[in-house]
Amino acid sequence: MYKTPLLVAVAFSVAGFTAATASTRADDEASAYTAYLSGRFAADEHDMSQAAKFYTESLGYQPDDPTIQALAFFYSTSAGDVDEAAKLAKRLVTTAPDDRASRLVLAITALKKQDYKEARDQIGKSAKGSFTSLTVTLVDAWAAAGAGDAAGAAADLKALRAQSGMESIAAFHQALILDYLGQVAAADTAYSDALKLDGPTPRIVRCVWTLLGKKWPRCRRDGALCENDHKWRAGACSGRSQSAHGKG
Repeated sequence: MYKTPLLVAVAFSVAGFTAATASTRADDEASAYTAYLSGRFAADEHDMSQAAKFYTESLGYQPDDPTIQALAFFYSTSAGDVDEAAKLAKRLVTTAPDDRASRLVLAITALKKQDYKEARDQIGKSAKGSFTSLTVTLVDAWAAAGAGDAAGAAADLKALRAQSGMESIAAFHQALILDYLGQVAAADTAYSDALKLDGPTPRIVRCVWTLLGKKWPRCRRDGALCENDHKWRAGACSGRSQSAHGKG
């Protein structure tokens, strides 16, 4: 007698739950698609931060979608949001362990934390490729330098220098690393090498001025490097300047 109303009530409850679930799923799909389209529009407008925001929002509704994962990661990286990119990179490497871009972001994140061993471990897990050999090798060299491993850094740069067209870049970073490690004399030689290979570019000249400031903290007669502004002023030593003023 009471079974029929009870069954009807149960049936309506199940139907209502099913309808509510279907409605929620439809709403999620609509929200995911809206966020995805907003991300595409922002990307077309070259608004990297907004593209990253919307693709990440879309990923929240479809966390296992590899395409949206890749887009959220790419635009987070392009927008300079390394912290968010690192979160996404950790997810990406679970399905693509040797993904170069993900490993590189994780290495940079480790460098920010001064965890040089972790940075080198991440670089070591990256797939090797011609397009990433420059970036990956330089990051590993600087991670080695941060850890105080001068030999490791030198080995990386030696391998880089062996590649055609990379000689000047390798020479410049070798000078920078030697300078960073406090090996002033060796850095001086390396900067001279970089100047011969690449010419007096503004960046190299600026680094040379800074290094000379470490070697000669006061103005000298062989070409005054003033300790206040590190500008090379030939013949402008304080003694000479004072004598010239005295004559006037």
